[in-house]
Amino acid sequence: MYIFSPLLLFVFLNSEIIPFAPEEGSLQMVKIETCSNKIYKGYLIIYEELFESTQNEKDCIKSFSFKDSLENYLRYARKLELYTDLLSSPTVYRGLILSLKNPIEIKLDDINFIEDISKYFNDTRYIKIDEKPVLIVYRIELFPNPEDTIVRWRKWMEDHGYKGIYLIGAQGFACKNPTKYGLDAAVEFPPNGMYKYNYISSQVSFKNPNFKGNIVDYSYYVNNKLYLKEDKEKYNLFKTIIPSWDNTPRRGNKSTIFYNSSPELYKQWLKDIIIYTKTKKNKDEQFVFINAWNEWGEGAYLEPDVKYGYSYLN
Repeated sequence: MYIFSPLLLFVFLNSEIIPFAPEEGSLQMVKIETCSNKIYKGYLIIYEELFESTQNEKDCIKSFSFKDSLENYLRYARKLELYTDLLSSPTVYRGLILSLKNPIEIKLDDINFIEDISKYFNDTRYIKIDEKPVLIVYRIELFPNPEDTIVRWRKWMEDHGYKGIYLIGAQGFACKNPTKYGLDAAVEFPPNGMYKYNYISSQVSFKNPNFKGNIVDYSYYVNNKLYLKEDKEKYNLFKTIIPSWDNTPRRGNKSTIFYNSSPELYKQWLKDIIIYTKTKKNKDEQFVFINAWNEWGEGAYLEPDVKYGYSYLN
């Protein structure tokens, strides 16, 4: 059994232990072997961040993963001073991407990316499903021609001696059923998908009169085991858990806060989806994701804090 934590477009690697704390937004994976009581830890690393790490940090990595997607265009957008507009307007975001790339450039980008990242696929630590390297794509709907990209990646892998590539779509926004894009599976990305459950904003007294965000009851979601609710559409789906959520640092008065979260409720949620995964999934696909290791800007983290100490880790 593996436990991860998702963000953008990733790839995975196996490991035993990582002796350094990853940067904010990095993703944690834990492999659980109940027969021997061994626990292995590893990280899913944002694709761009690996190349910004020091050599010492790279040497310490016992397992890792990458992400990449159209988010890398935001780096270009920052230079154009359009970053704020892009975040607030998907139309502008998508329009900028399409204006930056023509079909030939997009095809070359697809090939260049998979060729560049393939050098890590042969690493003995790299996680595979059915002997295929695993790659997770975030916001695949923002790719100009996602189905074509998937076809190019699969063909390149097969042409270069791989048995294929195992592609997972993160259910961030528009991506729900992965088969629509030709992906092998989807992975939940809460709190996306949780907002429709039990808003309690009207029951909360606010000290900040300017707050216009939303309060959602975490305890209601867990106590009613809504994370086990299955979609009417049938497709391969990996379960994900969040320990808590409060994106006030990023969204200010328009934030979303999950109230009543606790280590005890987190433990129950995690236990249930581990049982679900071990029951429903083939051994090769027994993965559970956690969002996230240390996403302080959105109040989703496992790292110790003043309020709960090491409770979420224990």
